[in-house]
Amino acid sequence: MTRSVYVTGIDRGDGRQVVELGVMELLTRQVDRVGVFRPLVHHSPDRLFELLRARYRLSQDPATVYGMDYHEASALQAERGTDELVSTLVDRFHAVARDYDVVLVLGTDYADTQLPDELSLNARLANEFGASVISVVGGRKQTTESVLAETRNAYRAYENLGCDVLAMVANRVARADRDEIARQLESRLPVPCYVVPDEPALSAPTLAQIAQTLDAKVLLGDDSGLARDALDFVFGGAMLPNFLTALTPGCLVVTPGDRADLVVGSLAAHSAGTPPIAGLLLTLDERPGDEILTLAARLAPGTPVLSVPGYSFPTAEQLFSLEGKLNAATPRKAETALGLFERYVDTGELLGRVSAPSSDRVTPMMFEHKLLEQARSNLRRIVLPEGTEPRVLHAAEVLLRRGVCELTLLGPVDQIRKRAADLGIDLGDTQLIDPATSELRDSFAQKYAELRAHKGVTVELAYDVVSDVNYFGTLMVQEGLADGMVSGSVHSTAATIRPAFEIIKTRPDAGIVSSVFFMCLADKVLVYGDCAVNPDPNAEQLADIAIQSAATAEGFGVEPRIAMLSYSTGTSGSGADVDKVREATELVRRRRPDLSVEGPIQYDAAVEPSVAATKLPESEVAGQATVLIFPDLNTGNNTYKAVQRSAGAIAVGPVLQGLRKPVNDLSRGALVQDIVTTVAITAIQSQPPRPVPPRPRPVPPREGRRPVSSSRVLVLNSGSSSVKYQLLDMRDSSRLAMGLVERIGEQVSRLKHTPLAGGGGSREWTGPIADHDAALKAVAAELAKDGLGLGSPELAAIGHRVVHGGKHFTEPTVVDDAVLAEIERLIPVAPLHNPANLTGIRTAQALRPDLPQVAVFDTAFHTTMPESAARYAIDVETADRHRIRRYGFHGTSHAYVSRATAKLLGKAPEEVNVIVLHLGNGASASAVRGGKCVDTSMGLTPLEGLVMGTRSGDLDPAVIFHLARVGDMSIAEIDTLLNKKSGLIGLCGDNDMREIRRRIDEGDERAQLAFDIYIHRLKKYIGAYYAVLGRVDAIAFTAGVGENAAPVREAAVAGLEQLGLAVDAELNAVRGDEPRLISPAGARVAVAVVPTDEELEIATQTYALVGRTDMRDRGVGND
Repeated sequence: MTRSVYVTGIDRGDGRQVVELGVMELLTRQVDRVGVFRPLVHHSPDRLFELLRARYRLSQDPATVYGMDYHEASALQAERGTDELVSTLVDRFHAVARDYDVVLVLGTDYADTQLPDELSLNARLANEFGASVISVVGGRKQTTESVLAETRNAYRAYENLGCDVLAMVANRVARADRDEIARQLESRLPVPCYVVPDEPALSAPTLAQIAQTLDAKVLLGDDSGLARDALDFVFGGAMLPNFLTALTPGCLVVTPGDRADLVVGSLAAHSAGTPPIAGLLLTLDERPGDEILTLAARLAPGTPVLSVPGYSFPTAEQLFSLEGKLNAATPRKAETALGLFERYVDTGELLGRVSAPSSDRVTPMMFEHKLLEQARSNLRRIVLPEGTEPRVLHAAEVLLRRGVCELTLLGPVDQIRKRAADLGIDLGDTQLIDPATSELRDSFAQKYAELRAHKGVTVELAYDVVSDVNYFGTLMVQEGLADGMVSGSVHSTAATIRPAFEIIKTRPDAGIVSSVFFMCLADKVLVYGDCAVNPDPNAEQLADIAIQSAATAEGFGVEPRIAMLSYSTGTSGSGADVDKVREATELVRRRRPDLSVEGPIQYDAAVEPSVAATKLPESEVAGQATVLIFPDLNTGNNTYKAVQRSAGAIAVGPVLQGLRKPVNDLSRGALVQDIVTTVAITAIQSQPPRPVPPRPRPVPPREGRRPVSSSRVLVLNSGSSSVKYQLLDMRDSSRLAMGLVERIGEQVSRLKHTPLAGGGGSREWTGPIADHDAALKAVAAELAKDGLGLGSPELAAIGHRVVHGGKHFTEPTVVDDAVLAEIERLIPVAPLHNPANLTGIRTAQALRPDLPQVAVFDTAFHTTMPESAARYAIDVETADRHRIRRYGFHGTSHAYVSRATAKLLGKAPEEVNVIVLHLGNGASASAVRGGKCVDTSMGLTPLEGLVMGTRSGDLDPAVIFHLARVGDMSIAEIDTLLNKKSGLIGLCGDNDMREIRRRIDEGDERAQLAFDIYIHRLKKYIGAYYAVLGRVDAIAFTAGVGENAAPVREAAVAGLEQLGLAVDAELNAVRGDEPRLISPAGARVAVAVVPTDEELEIATQTYALVGRTDMRDRGVGND
């Protein structure tokens, strides 16, 4: 049975076309055959259907879209009654529905229909069609209370009439009221309620619509100018200086045609971007002289100048009655509408409720939808060097309106703004950079000179080179200021990708840079490689291209089944060309035995099952290949173009692969949609892989990879000048060895190694250790002396502590280039830690490239915090753009200690609420409810929260402004002050709690004050987390101070007896290495000391990810 969705409302003016367009977008993502049916129409062709037909390439006969017109419906109802009207419409609906998997039904519009009780008619039609209802309520110029009441009433009305209501949409509400309305509706109705704010650009008429409605003459302007929205009307009557101050962005200037001063002044302001206007409308049938119009055309090319015969007042009345419409002639409004829908409607939830049948076919449109959706799931910043090119600007507008990614445009800023204004494009707060004047030019020149010093490049020469937009953009990507780059619409391929070869270079696991095209056929997507870069690859390079292409395919949802193409299939042919493909196929099998690959194989045997059944009946690939690797550029390039032109396929690409960071090249004939798609692909390429849940799973085998039955895990904690390490056997969580390398890079470095299995004391070594590579080799040598070397087959993986994983790394993750890139991208929010963590990972990769490297993130445990705890109360868009939120740190410690505390109490983690106090030189608190973190004291960085050894903790942000203004301190100086010279050391000169307690015993007032401030802040957080948790079962002290400083524990709970907190003096004084209770017997709330074990936690999570057994059940966890 066909699934149908009926979009309707309760009155006119609800702007439901936004919802209808959005629902169509959702349906075409998942379903191949989507039909449209409008039961009643005023006149045909219907403008919305024409938009849907053009945008979604619908093949439906327009004559089948409409049930009947309103005049016929009114007459039929009057003569034969409502039952006859409904019966006729149901018959016509089913005549359409049988040809489609899903039908989108567009309800009646309540506009001069002469039909009684239109709401009941819509409800009855929905029921008779077997359609689920999405009801839209208009909120424009309505109060919050009115919107809430109408939405509830509309839901009850449709539900009481027997409708299956999928969701409610309150549309066009005041932007300032949107969040409050959404909050209240969430708890008042049993179905999802989406609240969409009013968007002026949607209701604004275009200049073309104004010209048509007023029957105006177009004196100047082109199609692009006439497509602009008139966001405001400014009527000219004042003298020029006063008039200019009244101009607003996107306004239509209305003035008598004899006011040449206002005409020239308005266009001059537009040309300067102060502000850009939509156009001019001249009244009184007066027109300026030819010399004025010539000047106007040069001042603002393309900007419309219209002329009407009427007076200004009646013209104004007509203008104010106009409202913008979504139709095929306003594609920019459609992009705005979709961007609005996708931002404020939970599209995944709604699509799930629709339960549309998922198609086995993948049409070009479905593939394009998926690209945009995947890019939006994790916003990246893409740099576009060709910022003044009109196609690039139009593409940027689409990308911004759809929320696909963040953008940086390069070029002379004034020229970019002027060109955008001429095109009527609003770039908003998009980052615009002129490489010639940018403050980054000096540092980029220095960087490029270092990279190319072996080629004799000096800083002076580099200074000139980096002013080129492609070199500048590539350096932005390399330095983490952008995630990827797209260029080539006006530059050659060489000019686009040469900087990437010189600066970004190839990935360690890629021998060459190659490319693929996504070939979108009528019913599937194939991947062709390499059709653009390598003229005649040898067998080694061809194998590399195949492996890279498989990875690219998998990253975009195409299951890789590789066909190594040749003019011969199987063993039927011989010769140098066939032998090359045969050798390449064997190389792929040896390097990646997990991949399905066949070769040599002919194209027809690769893709046509009937041919495959004859030529290679036993092959897993033949007849169903998805990744087709061509033996040379001549074959590949001609084939992709032949399929594109002859089979009507859409070719998306070339997509470059093999670079450390993504850079992609456009065809110089690229259309706007081509640019949009390529940017989306580039954004996806730069995304980290989606975190894998920590469930037992084998790592895909590679050449030389150790079996996952190995039981040892090496844990590395890499600092800027140190490496801490432990080797554990995960069969029983025992430690085999541990050690520390410190003062790396200095003349006198120190390595201390302690074997813990089989006896033997610690060994120390001093001497120069130049870098982390030398340090890890020294560690490997020490381990080898104990028979525990890095080459041992017992070593299953290396687990790395990584301080900052941002919002998206919620679990431990196997490291690859995309993961490394994301960790590097997070350096601005963890500048002291992430660079060192990266160095450790890359060094370990170089020493053991065959071994899984797993990143375990300090921030991951805290990703379960609700948005109310994770968000700062600042502008949401600014926060999202700069990834400002509360991430929290010490997560591995908080995770371990909260579980260990539950075990100490004899309960499962899910049954216990714990406040964990990790008190070391760095200190943090967390509120853990049922094993999940719901709040923590550290925020965007480790600076927030408790008083620490050298960090201030919580601080009024205005202190920073005050120090900058009054103290004349730079940002760097303030950063150093708050992170390194504050906290305990700033208060009393010491950050060692033992020394502070000694000074207190001697009567030192500064030490006493520092201690009091430290405890005061600690108590505030304990009390706050009581309020957050509601019920507290235990407080756990951990880390250096928490485990060893009895006076701190005693003072922290002193005076909190009303909360059930107390410590037993004798128990508190006892020191030990095991978890223990220090609260009196029978205490309402347990107070515990739980030694943290971050290394064991990292090893446990690492082994759970790459091993066969989740070892958390063997150690601390649910016994």
